[in-house]
Order: sequence, then structure tokens, then C-alpha cells
Amino acid sequence: LALRDGAPGRAVAALTRADALVPGEAGLRCNLAIALGEAGRGDEALALLDEILTGDPRHAAALYNRAVLLRRSGEGEAALAALERGLEAQPDYGKAQAERAHLLLELERFAEALEAYGALGDQLGRARALQGLGRYGEAAAAYGACPELDPESRLERARCLQESGDLEGALALYRALVARDRAAYAAVAKALTTASKGSLFLKPSELARLLRDHG
Repeated sequence: LALRDGAPGRAVAALTRADALVPGEAGLRCNLAIALGEAGRGDEALALLDEILTGDPRHAAALYNRAVLLRRSGEGEAALAALERGLEAQPDYGKAQAERAHLLLELERFAEALEAYGALGDQLGRARALQGLGRYGEAAAAYGACPELDPESRLERARCLQESGDLEGALALYRALVARDRAAYAAVAKALTTASKGSLFLKPSELARLLRDHG
């Protein structure tokens, strides 16, 4: 409860007491490792998870939480290895499946990420993986199929349309973005001037007017 309330220090204290009363209980110790990680004590958390895995090398929750900590510390490949070991032990572990897909995207292993997101039915993840593969038309369609997009994803959809050569569609989305959020004009200007295709398809005077009118 303390951990859910954003008080990892209290959670560590409570779980440490519980661990002393029921020593060696893997589920409890896994929760203690999570609390330690949230409290900024990542090295201790990893050491505790390694103790759990020494006793049970296929403990899926311990492998998942080890992967989360490794990913957080920038050790992506080691995190992926831990996730895949955990999924071998428990293939239907949903959180581990999602974490693996996100990690593959971060590691720019876009083809594998696309497959992973497809298996999860994650349309936004698919869009980002397709974009990473340079399949911009498909990526724009995948973004468009999402029920709701945050501003960053709307910008990426417009960028994909621009990269695919649909300049008219991209321009409509860029204008809608700026109309909806005045702070978006800088990102729009950058997108318009850095795309590999259709670069600066707005005339400079038109771009300046768009930014001035909504800036």
C-alpha cells in the first residue's frame, strides 16, 4: 500500500520486517526489490533479485523486475535477455511482453518490435515501429487507426504523411496541430524543414504566416 501511495521508503521498511518474519518467500522478496528500486536503491534491488533467481532461475516476476531495473540504468541488451528468459518460463506474462516490445523499439530493432506490438494488438507501437523501418505510408495509416493520439504522436503522423509524399495531408495535420496548441509551432517548423522528403513544402512566407498567426 505504501508503494502504491508513492512512499517507497515506508514500503521498504514494511517489507523488510515482513521478510524477517517469513524469510526466503520469493514473492515477498520480489516486492521488496521493487520497493528498493523505487527508493533509488537499484544496486540492492538487483542483488536481491539475483538471490531470488539463484534459488529459482525461471522466476518470471524476478526476471521481469530485473529487466525493468536494467532498462532504467541503460543496460538495454541485458534487460532484453532477462525479459526473454522470463517469457520462456511464462509466455503469457503480459507486462513482460509489453516491456519487451517497448525495449525492442528503444534498441531500434524495429522489425522485431513490429512483430511484438502486432502480437499485443498495440496499434501505436506498430506505428512507431513502422516509422522506424521507413515504411511511412503504413505508419501514417497505423497512427490514424489509433482511437486517440497525444500531440507528439499527432506530429509523428503528420511527419509520416510528409515522408510518404502526402504533402497535402501532412499540411492539414500540421495546421490542425498549431491551431490546437500554439506551443506546437516550433516542432511543426522543425518537421517542415528537416524531413527527407517534401522538405519545406510550405513557402517560407506561408510558414512565417502560419507561425505568426498561431505563435
